[in-house]
Amino acid sequence: KKVDLKLIATLYEPSIELRIALKDYKKGQVAIMIGPEGDFTPKEVDMALKDGAVAVSFGMRVLKSDTAALFALSVISSQIK
Repeated sequence: KKVDLKLIATLYEPSIELRIALKDYKKGQVAIMIGPEGDFTPKEVDMALKDGAVAVSFGMRVLKSDTAALFALSVISSQIK
């Protein structure tokens, strides 16, 4: 199924804060990839970027996978009305 906005949460640079990536986004389907503990591999991040994903960070926060997913959903829900 087509997704309107693809995001990949990563510790690698360059990335932009999640709230900034969502700033001008109004509606549609959003997919966010949350990696395993220790992050995605550089190859996995590169593959996602080549597929049109935007690399995002959670600012200074480094979260466990399960917490990262909940954090991402709460930010997405608060940013997209």
